Amino acid sequence: MTTSDRWLDPEGAERRLAELVEETRNLRRLRGYPDVGQRLFNLQLDTINLCNLQCKECSVHLIRDVVTPTPMSPEILQRVADQVFPYCNDVNFAALAEPWMSPVIEDAIDLARAKGVPYLQMISNGLLLTERRAKKLIDVQFDRINCSTDAASQETYSKIRGGKFAKVIENLSRLRDLKLAAGSTKPQIKFNFVMLRTNLHEMPAMVDLAHELGAEMIDFRLPFVLHRQGIESDMPHHDPGLMDEMILATRERMQALGMGIEQLPETNAERAARGYAPPALDPSPGAQADGTPHCDAPWGFLVIWPTGLVHPCCSPYMLGGKPMGQLGQHSFAQILTGPSYEALRRELVEGTFSRDCAKCKATDFLSAYDLEPSQYIDVGPRLPIAGVPGGRYTPTTGTGDPEQ
Repeated sequence: MTTSDRWLDPEGAERRLAELVEETRNLRRLRGYPDVGQRLFNLQLDTINLCNLQCKECSVHLIRDVVTPTPMSPEILQRVADQVFPYCNDVNFAALAEPWMSPVIEDAIDLARAKGVPYLQMISNGLLLTERRAKKLIDVQFDRINCSTDAASQETYSKIRGGKFAKVIENLSRLRDLKLAAGSTKPQIKFNFVMLRTNLHEMPAMVDLAHELGAEMIDFRLPFVLHRQGIESDMPHHDPGLMDEMILATRERMQALGMGIEQLPETNAERAARGYAPPALDPSPGAQADGTPHCDAPWGFLVIWPTGLVHPCCSPYMLGGKPMGQLGQHSFAQILTGPSYEALRRELVEGTFSRDCAKCKATDFLSAYDLEPSQYIDVGPRLPIAGVPGGRYTPTTGTGDPEQ
């Protein structure tokens, strides 16, 4: 075996993975994070690459016509269960797809529970949540379903998402009633609401509807924009007065009902009052003074495609970036400690970003509407986040590439 192929050695890969896990745990402890053992990763797992809706603010519809329907095979799912689930603290059964369209989604849920993953959740539009599936979630004590609606009425729902809003309400009402009948607090129900000019006026009504349906939390967030989506005119900051009015009314209503606010942007007036300005746009800012990376995704986040392709985060996954490797061709340990991952970690520590990181759109997203759409492709990470392994951990050497 040549020097460039040493990362392929199965025993060596497992040893490097153990060292990476241990050093990451040590640094998490030093920074006050809870010790989760080897379960360091939050995983977004797509077991299908399809969605039954074509929502205007979602980038999935941009590739819908060229996607070949690809459900995850039982073989790939078993590899994920055996090799990846033991390292996961949280599995979200959705990245860019509707999980209930997958023929193996229920098997995936069962396997994650069997492998002891502490927290299971999914993002769903709720249209395919049948009574049997609702009972399944309660029976396995599934932790949370995040239902994306972006509307509190059929009229607005049709403009943004299409589909039958009444069906979503019917399915979630049934889930609420089944939970009550079973005496179960799980799954927790959370609503996702992407703020657009089209739906700003329904934000307070969304709070009331979510409360009626037994939701504990709502996530009001600003949209990520890709210039190809063509929704720039529907960005909420084009009506700042209404946006501020609805944010304040929503905040007051949620507090009155005792609902959790996972995300709710501050108002434009509040931002201006504190002198907010977007961080400097610099795709190659250099190393952090304290040695921490600009992003900790390669140490705590994973996205896996139905074919077993492994991505370090959702940005290259969504924008067509190169994967780190593919389960089935290589093991999880080989991929995670292989040259592609090592190069990425080194870049994030040194501040010399690859093209994939340099076009990341996930930085400072609560202020995303201040930025030009093209900047979501061009700018790089700007927010330092702790979490870089060191000490005993020795990066693999060589230039081998899991894709080759």
